[in-house]
Formats: sequence, C-alpha cells, structure tokens
Amino acid sequence: HAGRHSGDPSHGTQPPAIDSISPRAAVVGAERVTDLVLYGKGFAAIGNTVLFDGAPVSGLLSESGGTILRFTAPTFIPARGGVTGHRVSAGRVLVRVKHAGGTSNAVAFTVREDTP
Repeated sequence: HAGRHSGDPSHGTQPPAIDSISPRAAVVGAERVTDLVLYGKGFAAIGNTVLFDGAPVSGLLSESGGTILRFTAPTFIPARGGVTGHRVSAGRVLVRVKHAGGTSNAVAFTVREDTP
C-alpha cells in the first residue's frame, strides 16, 4: 500500500483541491456581477458547490477535466450557526469547493471596498 493515495481513485471520490482563485480581489456588490474562476484539481464534472465565506453556490460544472471552476460571487451570506444573514462586505473571505468526494482546502479572496 506504500505510495497509494487514500480512497479508491476508480470512482473519483477524492476531495477537490484549489490551487488559486482569479481574480484574487474584486468588488462584490448587489449592483454588479463578479465572476470568479478557481483553478485546481479534482473538481467534479457536475454538482460542485463553492462555499464563499460559508455561502453555498451550488450546481456548478467544472471545465478542463475538473481543473477549472467558474462561479459568480454571492452578494449575500445567508444566516447560519447563530450568524445573521448579511451583505458581503469588504475584507478577506475563505473560498472552498465541496462535492460528493469531500471538501477542498480554503483559498483567500479579498472583497474590495465598493467606492462610488
């Protein structure tokens, strides 16, 4: 068993891994659409969920053999675990990808201040 990864690769249930996010910083607000791209590996062909500061963006398809995942940044973070629902505000958020095989590492994304 030396050198084998955990899990049987034949049914592709390994957790996804994120290498980077592009752009790494952007304004996120109700008046605009902010498209983001995650680069990594192990994304499912269909049925990926991005967790953007805990807010789920579900039903995403990956591209390029599970190495590219495009999504639109949510502008509202729903209530969960005692935290009230709130608009996305400036600061650092963590982004993860989840599918049937598990949840990825987190990458940081910076929400920029929306200046008029």
